[in-house]
Amino acid sequence: TKMKMAGVVRASNELGLKIRKSNIALSDKWDYQNGYDCAKDLLRGRDKKDYPTAIFAFNDFMAIGAIRALKDLGIRVPEDISVVGFDNIDMLTFMERDLTTMDTDISLLAKTIMDPNIIELARETKAGIQIITPVKLVKGGTLKKIEPKSIVIRK
Repeated sequence: TKMKMAGVVRASNELGLKIRKSNIALSDKWDYQNGYDCAKDLLRGRDKKDYPTAIFAFNDFMAIGAIRALKDLGIRVPEDISVVGFDNIDMLTFMERDLTTMDTDISLLAKTIMDPNIIELARETKAGIQIITPVKLVKGGTLKKIEPKSIVIRK
């Protein structure tokens, strides 16, 4: 969780965006129910004009839960709030609307982890190693297109 959150903060900083603490909902479990609960917690007690424009879930199951919560609250995806997941799981092909998600190159990650040199390096460092693999955006039906002239950057 800490590493993914650090990546979100780093990417936001690079884009000149500031993440408000009130727009973060964290969970120790990354499943459908916690995605649902986090989305509801994120919006509880807020006026619609103060809603975030998008929810980025740390995995696709949480994103699917968030979409369900938004639907239960009468919030349209992506017209009112966009939702983006992470992992590009195979199950997404069975959804009524394609989830916008980040696709990780799992085969590259698996090859890297199984590389004998990496295994030896991990043993030697004792503190572990960090492996960063490329990701790509898979555009689906849960991301609202925002025209560049209407983007508001809050600092």
